[in-house]
Formats: sequence, structure tokens, C-alpha cells
Amino acid sequence: MEIVLKPKDAVNWSYRGEGAVNLVLAYTGTSPTFLGKMMRIQKMPNDVKRDTSENGLTSHEKLIWGEIKELVLPEQGGFGVFMRLLVAKEFLESVENIGTSQRPSWRADVASADTNRSFVLLMDDLTLFAHGRVEDKPCLSVEIKPKCGFIPSSSFIAEENAIKKSITRFKMHQVLKLQEREISETSEYDPLDLFSGSKDRIHKVIRALYATPQNNLKVEQSLSIYSKILSRRKKHWEREEIREEVSLKALLNNKLMR
Repeated sequence: MEIVLKPKDAVNWSYRGEGAVNLVLAYTGTSPTFLGKMMRIQKMPNDVKRDTSENGLTSHEKLIWGEIKELVLPEQGGFGVFMRLLVAKEFLESVENIGTSQRPSWRADVASADTNRSFVLLMDDLTLFAHGRVEDKPCLSVEIKPKCGFIPSSSFIAEENAIKKSITRFKMHQVLKLQEREISETSEYDPLDLFSGSKDRIHKVIRALYATPQNNLKVEQSLSIYSKILSRRKKHWEREEIREEVSLKALLNNKLMR
């Protein structure tokens, strides 16, 4: 019998993070079925009403899922495979309420969990070692979102958009986010440096991400998230249930970064 998460199950899931499209929750309960798992819930803009089918999928999404099942999953070999998990509408409403206080206000103002969905995606929590819990040793994970690492040169780019041929998409988005007050300052990170193959430029990338991580750099240890909050009124390391102090400066000096 397929599992369906109910409202009472919401307390076992905690907010881990989010992007423009999805909310990510981590399992904090004791059920062996979900230990070491994360849940991805699609978001919906607060000012948009979305028409969906009875399964919570648009016709376009059904087409994509068909391709995933036939072409993608068979090639995964069991690594990184995600599964569909049925959920009640009330469950999604409950986790939305639980996570509201933990979400960045500028994210919460724009979109919320799509409670019309009848399922979410369940996947491995790659910030943990296998089996979900580590009793004797801490687990340190580093996540870098590299963004688009090239500049397009297509002849189809209109003259009024010629800036796309000289400035990375990431840099342009930084300016836009600053204007819309989604960030307090722009990042010096440049995806072109990361993919340059130059040791000096890659070191520059790490320093830029450390200075202004935004949503492009996360360092996690034993379910604790370290995020540097850069603002005029608050410039310190925010931490949640930190058991050991971890310094990103140590990562910069590590042999792996040399």
C-alpha cells in the first residue's frame, strides 16, 4: 500500500532551503522509511491561480514525467534517483505554515507551497552519510551552485540584447535582484572564473562566494546550516543547533583548494 503523508506528519519535516521553483524540507523524525531523506515541493506564485489536472500535474509536466521514467531513471543506476510521494492537501498546508517563519521574507512574499499538488518528490539528503544518521563523526558538505558558465554568441540575439554577449547571466541577475531589493549587495562571484581552469581564478571564486554566499554557497555540518547574513544591520554568522564550529577559512587553506 502506497504511503500518503497526512497533516500529523508535517511536524517531522523542517525547512532546509529553497530556490525560485521549489521548497526543500528535511526529515527530522525517526521513521526508517524517511531517515536520510529530503522532500522537494513545487512552489506557486502568490499572485497566480494555477489550473491543474486531477493529479496536480499540467499537461506539460505529464509529458516531462513520461520522458523521465523512460529515458532518465533507467540511466541513473540507482544513484540520485527520486521517487514520487503522495501527500494530502492538508499536509502541504501544514508544512507551509511550519516553514513560513523560517523562510526569507522576500521569498515568502513572492511564492508559497503549491497545495494543489497531490505528490512531492522524495530524494536522498546528500548532506548526510548513508543511512541518515552519524553518531560518531560529523558530516560536512559543501554545496556550490555554479550558474551558467559561458557567454552566448548566438546570431539570434537581438541588437538591443547585445549585452548578453559580454556579461554573464549571473551578473545581470545580480543587478536586477539589487534593484528589486532581493539582495543587499551584489556578489563578486563570476561563473566564468569557476570554469576557467585557472587556479588563481578559481581561488578568486571561492573567496567571492565566501564574502557574499547568497544562495550560491552552503556549508552544512550534522544538520546545522551555516549561512553568512550580509546586511548593514546584521553581519555575523547565523547558526542553528551548531555542535562544532566550522570555518570556511579553513576550507580555503585546505590542500584540496590548493
